Amino acid sequence: MDNRRLLHLKNLMTIAFADGILDPMEKEFIIEKASMLGIEEKELNEMFKEALNLKQKIVQTSVRKEEQMADAILMAVLDGYLHENEQKILHELGRTLGFSKIYVDEIIQKSFKYWEKPAEKS
Repeated sequence: MDNRRLLHLKNLMTIAFADGILDPMEKEFIIEKASMLGIEEKELNEMFKEALNLKQKIVQTSVRKEEQMADAILMAVLDGYLHENEQKILHELGRTLGFSKIYVDEIIQKSFKYWEKPAEKS
């Protein structure tokens, strides 16, 4: 398996577990991303086990930096809440990829606006 793909998925898992909770939508996103990256279910299950036991470090991969940042932010906001640890990891990843903290925060805010549910009609 291509190590770059594994590192990208591990980065996403690091963000997903940063708040101590793996939300069902986060898990579903990881599973879908793993499928797109060609990572087999057995290997993915091992990665989930490792992610529970290890604090992983964000690593830059050759996956396009914009895609890495977008996936990471999506992972962080899927549950509708940005935990302090998730935000720190996003800033670390952004810095590693060459993005400013201000840029990362702007994208986070835009992502929350995009994912907000419209008010229900009465």
